[in-house]
Amino acid sequence: MIRKLRFVVATLACALVCAAQEPSSAPANPPGALNPAPPAPPEPDKPAQLEGIVLNDSTGEPLRRARVVLHPLEAGLPSTGSEADDEGHFLLRDIPKGTYNLTAERDGFLTSAQPLTSGLRMPPAFELKSGEVISDITFRLRPWAVLSGRIRYDDGEFGVGVRVQVYRTDHIRGRSAYSLAATTAANDRGEYRIYGLVPGAYLVAASNDTPTPANYREQPMVDVEGRELPAMGYMTTFYPNTELMSQAVPIRLDYGKELGGIDLFLRQARKVTLSGRVIDGITGETLSGATITLERVDASGNGTMPTNAVASFDHDGNFSISNVSPGSYAVFVKGAGDSGETVLTGHTVLAVGSDDVTGLDLVATPPKSWAGRIITEGPGVFPPGAAPRISLEPRSMDAQVCNVNPTRDDESGEFEFTCSVSRDETYDVFAENLPGDYYLSAVRVGGADVKSFGLPGSIASGTPFEVVLDSRGGRVSGAVAGSDGALWGGATLMLIPDPAQHRLQDYRFVYADANGRFIFHGVPPGNYTLVAWLDQAPCDVYDPGGLDPCRAAGTSVTVNAGIEQNLVLTMRSTPQP
Repeated sequence: MIRKLRFVVATLACALVCAAQEPSSAPANPPGALNPAPPAPPEPDKPAQLEGIVLNDSTGEPLRRARVVLHPLEAGLPSTGSEADDEGHFLLRDIPKGTYNLTAERDGFLTSAQPLTSGLRMPPAFELKSGEVISDITFRLRPWAVLSGRIRYDDGEFGVGVRVQVYRTDHIRGRSAYSLAATTAANDRGEYRIYGLVPGAYLVAASNDTPTPANYREQPMVDVEGRELPAMGYMTTFYPNTELMSQAVPIRLDYGKELGGIDLFLRQARKVTLSGRVIDGITGETLSGATITLERVDASGNGTMPTNAVASFDHDGNFSISNVSPGSYAVFVKGAGDSGETVLTGHTVLAVGSDDVTGLDLVATPPKSWAGRIITEGPGVFPPGAAPRISLEPRSMDAQVCNVNPTRDDESGEFEFTCSVSRDETYDVFAENLPGDYYLSAVRVGGADVKSFGLPGSIASGTPFEVVLDSRGGRVSGAVAGSDGALWGGATLMLIPDPAQHRLQDYRFVYADANGRFIFHGVPPGNYTLVAWLDQAPCDVYDPGGLDPCRAAGTSVTVNAGIEQNLVLTMRSTPQP
């Protein structure tokens, strides 16, 4: 009996163990439990597509052969291009999703990166989503400007191979600036033609600066008795036939304008030598090895254009600059003091005639620290978290710009700062990043307001100058549209003081949003011209003598203290000159 009972127990135990080891045929989850479905595979990206038309902005006619290019702004994406057909139509397809910008170009026209869609300007960088289709893109290309003429020597012969340079004249916050826009060489008939120019004012110059080979020595000419004659050379000539940059007349070009007959004559004149010393303004010692640059000066006395003049020094530290053409020049010097750590700078303006200039003493001095503080006026309260920024910009464009973020004194609550200024510079003072409707109303030195005429570094002293901020600025808001009624999303808008003289700090600019809306804060009371543009300003906005195109295209606005006005700016087409 006992043996039989042991057999039954062993059989039951074996059955339990085997049941545990065998795979179960029961469902994995009990009845009623959720059984999660496997994740669905992601849908494959679909190609995007862009479609539109390219038009001549002047005539509205379609531009065939215009090339539209989609440029990727992400690594690994290809550029895509298409040529417009006879109707100006283009189609870009099979585009991977990503971030891009879009341009259109054609011979005879300026390249544009300002396409419109649904009457709004497309942003410079836009994202294309999977499968996205944009089918109403419009490019309006503007024709480029052309200059042409002929170069002759003073004896009437053609100036074959003479170098012709075109300098774009701009004004940067009232300071004149000249940038090389194009250069070419006259052909075998002395003719030149420069195309692809954007609207603006240009100086045209011709020069016969033939490069000399290495180890070349020019022997001076001699007279019949064997005496050396003064070195002669053909002068750089500015239109209209003057060797003086200060007497050059700018040529104004507009879209599609072709101006011929810009002829120049090169004449011979004596090339002179400038010589002298660079003096340390602290020790009175001669500085050898200083850097000297010679730049032509324009009629304003502030704008300069670099030359190729090179200064050499003898063993006594005296400098010499050879082959200088007659004209007005600014001479800039930069050197190191005795310690080698202090930078000494200086500049002077001089007129060069037909005789050598000797005994020049160019004084270089270290910068001087000048403290300033911010004074507030009006009913507003300067918020605790405000972080204004003060800039001192030299009018000569040679010294360093001083950009500072003033610190707030815990006891007085006033903002204080320090700038390094050059003694022979004059600075325009600007205040930016101001809260609310604050604006720069005055810059005071010893109680006198010098905001309009500049802050002279020569009067820097231990007494701080004051930057006065007024809280009673006005506001101008509204929307901007083109002459066709299309809103100009992303347009640049500017309030230009009228008159503009001595009101550099009153200029204001903002960008319109995607719907063409804009708002100006903290506008100083006064009269203004409100103007907007998508790609190129209608005028040189900082040139007081060249504002008529902006006045014709924009509108007049009078800003009152503490008042906001709302308006719709409809830009008019600029009249052709």
